Amino acid sequence: MNTYSYLRAFADSWFLIGMFGFFIAVVLWVYLPPRRDADAKIAGIPLRNETPSCSEDCASCGCKFESREESFDG
Repeated sequence: MNTYSYLRAFADSWFLIGMFGFFIAVVLWVYLPPRRDADAKIAGIPLRNETPSCSEDCASCGCKFESREESFDG
């Protein structure tokens, strides 16, 4: 048998079993109960009330947020 045949036989048997085992391990790791606290913290990141990166006075700010809002209004 040549190298291709050996690699093909390995991929069809042991590598497939190994990849399936890795998939099951990742699924079990994701759904473990201790991960729920970390997942809840990560899920709340977009909802945090943080201060904006620019100043409160948009006239002196470089982002020009008010001018963009006016262009959307009409």
